[in-house]
Amino acid sequence: MLLTTALVAIVALWVLARVRFPDRPAPQNPVQPLLTQLTPRPTFADLAAEIAALRPRLDPLLVPASATVSGLRFQDDVALAWLDPSQNGAEASGNSLFRYDRASGLSLMRVGRRTAMPAALWVPDGGGPRYFLSSEMSAAGVALRPVYVAALTAIDSPRWPGQEWQLPQHADVAPGSLLFTAEAEFAGLVVDHGGRRALVPAATVLAEAARLLDQPPTMEAYVGIDVQPLTAGISRATGSTSGLVVTWVDPRGPAAGAINAGDVIDAVNGAALWTTDDWDVQVARLGVDQPLTIGVRDAGSTRDVPIVSVPAATANPAALGLTLRELRGTGAEVVRVDRGSVGQRGGLRAGDVITRVGSIDAPAPAEVRRAFGTAGEVPLIVAFTRGTSRQVTALER
Repeated sequence: MLLTTALVAIVALWVLARVRFPDRPAPQNPVQPLLTQLTPRPTFADLAAEIAALRPRLDPLLVPASATVSGLRFQDDVALAWLDPSQNGAEASGNSLFRYDRASGLSLMRVGRRTAMPAALWVPDGGGPRYFLSSEMSAAGVALRPVYVAALTAIDSPRWPGQEWQLPQHADVAPGSLLFTAEAEFAGLVVDHGGRRALVPAATVLAEAARLLDQPPTMEAYVGIDVQPLTAGISRATGSTSGLVVTWVDPRGPAAGAINAGDVIDAVNGAALWTTDDWDVQVARLGVDQPLTIGVRDAGSTRDVPIVSVPAATANPAALGLTLRELRGTGAEVVRVDRGSVGQRGGLRAGDVITRVGSIDAPAPAEVRRAFGTAGEVPLIVAFTRGTSRQVTALER
């Protein structure tokens, strides 16, 4: 009788939960989540009150790193942040940036001195849904807002040691955000991972920041090669099932005459290449005047090409710095972006298509350059597409 009564009570509670909250999915095992199902969801006022309560604990840790990215106070006068590696730290504010990892985008910058409070760390476990607090820049400074994350999926990346945690595609959080738990624990740093958002665990971020702080700054090395992933047609033409295809070789770079567009790079110094991230990390971690051996395949034959990296040239910071090609009726496609140029600071990347510049629709490359030249010191509004997204930026000398 007792067992029957308990079973009837559980079924009744489950039915009540379904009637009270019909929009919630039914649990696989109704026994444990029953009370949770009957508990109302947190309201906006609840979340606002929770953020307000945590704010005094998090404020000493948060500092502005750039106009769009917040930083975490790492030492009394040093903050860490993530700046897009494709922009080479160009978005850092002022001259505060003094260490930059070109492979991962991890950055260290000088900030106003204040006693650094050690942050409690949260260890990702890949569990179920949860709320985080995300740090974002606003007109008033660093803001906090709740972010719902349905799940965390472990992934590997050559840019960071250990594992990253991929966020769901619908997660509304920007690269460079810092995530904290409701207990004010530092969860990690949000980065871009192949167009998706990923969370680098807090322990990894802090360990890499300590390593970056201890190593002396180095000059950026240059090999003058651009690559892209293989396509099915290129694989059939070259007989390669792995590696990256060369799209451009700088005629004045160290690989000129030895490697050509259309060649497939299988490996660098014996390390196989599978993604463009693999290549970017290999190049980013090169030292100047460092020899490297590039495994190349073309038309079925393979060879090893030895080259020596050279110092990277810095573009004129007032120059547009864009190599463009015309897409008739559409606009101008960005083929290359010079480091340190106006185009890079404006956030443009190779593959972007400029669809409007100033008041000109579908501009030809010459029209883009002419509009930039006549704009003078006034920022030039540029609309462009990147994949399926449409964006606008301002090019400013």
